[in-house]
Amino acid sequence: MPGTLKGRERLIKYWTATLKVLDTFWELLKTEYLTNPRERTQKKHINPKVTENRSPRVGEIVLLDEHETLRSL
Repeated sequence: MPGTLKGRERLIKYWTATLKVLDTFWELLKTEYLTNPRERTQKKHINPKVTENRSPRVGEIVLLDEHETLRSL
């Protein structure tokens, strides 16, 4: 029947569409969700027992912002 997709062709079409949806989701996740906490960060850690107002020191663990994080398949 002309115009109908065979099994392999249909699978390729669905796979391509799925990849587009995943890429769109990943871009939204990176730009909207992952940047949201960064916009709300405080300069000073507020805790009744601990307050840090200094730059990180050598050997301390810090979080880094990576703009080009790739989506894992």
